[in-house]
Amino acid sequence: MFIQYAQFIYSNVDEDAEVVLVGFADQEFETQEYILLQRSTVSDEQDKALGLDKVHITINGEECSGYCDIKEIILRSDSVEIILDDSTVKVLGVPNHVAIRFNAAVDQLHAIKNPLELMFQNEPETLKCTDL
Repeated sequence: MFIQYAQFIYSNVDEDAEVVLVGFADQEFETQEYILLQRSTVSDEQDKALGLDKVHITINGEECSGYCDIKEIILRSDSVEIILDDSTVKVLGVPNHVAIRFNAAVDQLHAIKNPLELMFQNEPETLKCTDL
């Protein structure tokens, strides 16, 4: 398991660019460690054929990033856990279980819950929200 601690949580739904972003970082500025999830809200057949309809994950830099299959994402009041599929683990060279711990206010939790729901709107069984 890969565990990261986040002091800064970011989310954005850009309707013009048709993309959803959710990020967790060690700090807001001069970030050293971070995990960023992003996904297009609109995909065509070509995107699907190329795998571009999946979530793009970045872990601490572009050298550890790519489109991936997320088996499960569990949002709790103090953490988010991301379970990656085996092919993503091989490509990124990370464990299949990524945990991010944080202290978040209720409004911050909902500020990431809603974008995550949008991100996984076509795969509602993937996102699980507990203890919120």
